[in-house]
Amino acid sequence: MKILILPLAAFTLLSLGMLACKSGESSELSLAEGTYLLESEEQARTGELQISLLPGGKITYSLTIVGAAPAYNQGFLQGESTLKDGKAMLGTSEFGGPCKIELVALDSATLKLTTREGDPATCGFGNGVVPDGTYRLGNQATGDAAAETIDPAQLTGLWRSTDDPTYELAIDEANYKEYNRGEEVSAQHYKFFEKCPSGCGDMDLANCLQTWSDQDTFCFVVLQADLQFLELSLIGGTGQSIRFERMK
Repeated sequence: MKILILPLAAFTLLSLGMLACKSGESSELSLAEGTYLLESEEQARTGELQISLLPGGKITYSLTIVGAAPAYNQGFLQGESTLKDGKAMLGTSEFGGPCKIELVALDSATLKLTTREGDPATCGFGNGVVPDGTYRLGNQATGDAAAETIDPAQLTGLWRSTDDPTYELAIDEANYKEYNRGEEVSAQHYKFFEKCPSGCGDMDLANCLQTWSDQDTFCFVVLQADLQFLELSLIGGTGQSIRFERMK
C-alpha cells in the first residue's frame, strides 16, 4: 500500500480549491427588493414589477402592464412564489386556463420575464397585453411633481389625448370611460384622493386618481386638471404622463 504525501503548500492549494468548488455550488443569484421597470424598445407599452423578499427564499410580486395606444389595454397580476437559483414562476389559474410567466434574474438588479404557458386571456390581461421583456431596478416617482392642489371637480368632462386624437376619456362624478375612435373600450369606477391610499402602493404621493373594475385596479397621479388640460401619470409606470385637452 502506497501513501501519497503532499507538501503543505500543495495541500493548502488543494483545500482552497475544494472550498471554492463547494462555494460555487452553493452560490445563488438573488434579486434586490424593489420596483423593476420594463425596458421597451418601442416605448409602446409600460410595465412594472414590484418584488418584496420573504424568509425562506420566497417573494411576493405585483405586476402591472399597460399596452400601447390607442386602447391602452392593461394587465395586473400579483401573488407569491419561490426564488431558487435565480428563477421563479409567476402566474394564476383563476381565468379558465394556465398562466405561467417565468422570472429569471440576470443580475441583482435585472430580470427577464417570459410567458411559458397561457395567453393574455388566461392571465387575466387585456387584449394583446404581454409582460415579456427585460426589467431593470428603478426608483418610484416622488410626490414633488404632484404637490400642486387639484380640484377634483375639474376632472369631470370629455378629454382628448394631445398625442393621439383617436383616444378620448370621459369622466363624470363616478365613472371613468375610455374611447377609441368613438367606441367605448373600457369602463371603470374611480375615486380621487388627496393622499394615495394603501392600494396604490405609495402613500407618500398626493392627488391620486384610483380606477377599478371587476378585474383591474389602477392608480394615477393627477399632475394637472383645469378648464383646459388634464395630465395623468400611471403610478409605477415609466414616469411618462398622458396629457389631454378638454373637449367639453
